[in-house]
Amino acid sequence: MKAEGRLTRYRKVVLELLRSTEAHPTAAEIYRLVRRRRPGVAYATIYNSLNWLEQNDFIRRVDFAEEAARYDPIVERHDHLICDRCGALKDV
Repeated sequence: MKAEGRLTRYRKVVLELLRSTEAHPTAAEIYRLVRRRRPGVAYATIYNSLNWLEQNDFIRRVDFAEEAARYDPIVERHDHLICDRCGALKDV
C-alpha cells in the first residue's frame, strides 16, 4: 500500500544519507546523522520519513531477531551477512 504525500525535504535527506553509505543504519543512527545537517529535526520526523520511504519502495527495512531494525536503500531481493563480533551488516 502506497502512502499519501510526497518526497519532502526530510525524506530526501534520509534517502540521500542511506544511499551514501554501505552501512545499514538503525533509525537512531540515522537520527544522529541527520541532526548534524538539520539540528532541529525531531526523532518522530525521522521515524515517519523511514516509514514513508519504506511504504513507497524507496528503501527496505531489515529485521534481525531482537535487534533494532536497519534500513537498506537496495530494495531488490538480496541477502545479508551479519558479523558476530561487531554486528556489521553486509549485502551479499
